[in-house]
Amino acid sequence: MVMSDEDIAEFQRLYKNRYGHEISKEKAYEQGIKLLRLLKRIYKPMTVKQHDAIQERRAETLPQIIANFALHDNDSKV
Repeated sequence: MVMSDEDIAEFQRLYKNRYGHEISKEKAYEQGIKLLRLLKRIYKPMTVKQHDAIQERRAETLPQIIANFALHDNDSKV
């Protein structure tokens, strides 16, 4: 896994914006590589079929979730 000088500089910029202090190029490279490795392990692209199944399930369950929120909201007003 490789990070270009531009990637490292961008990581340094993002880090400074988020945490308020600068980090070295070496530290940015080390942290960036760790982040990329983590993302590589956890990110799993989905197929169109999997996406469609999730959207269908959301469409089925969203009205139930909204109804439950409304029910609990009415209970708290009593």
